[in-house]
Amino acid sequence: MTVSTLTILAVEDDDIVRRQLVRLLQVDGFTVFQAACGEEAVDVLDHESVDLVLTDWKMPGMDGVDLLNFVRSHYPDVPVALVTAYPEDLEQFKPDAILVKPFSAKQLRALIQDLTSQRA
Repeated sequence: MTVSTLTILAVEDDDIVRRQLVRLLQVDGFTVFQAACGEEAVDVLDHESVDLVLTDWKMPGMDGVDLLNFVRSHYPDVPVALVTAYPEDLEQFKPDAILVKPFSAKQLRALIQDLTSQRA
């Protein structure tokens, strides 16, 4: 699986942060779907094939852990990375990765490489 063929779902309730993340991913050649909340993410997942989910942890309604659990039960082959400024105690939910805000483009690329190479 090459980088240019990867499809990523970016889930973030902060519009500015989501736009920046999507732009960064698109510049790197990824196909990107986006959602502003967990419920929108479920709709995307039900209609599109994705290779990776990057989701904010703290969101109103369905948060990142709820989305992680949904993906695990419905799309078990899709890795999920929780993105958060508050990483304490998140390991207990066993995400595939945790990306701590603020993060660099280099850190994001390394995380994507790690998660997608595990599937190859």
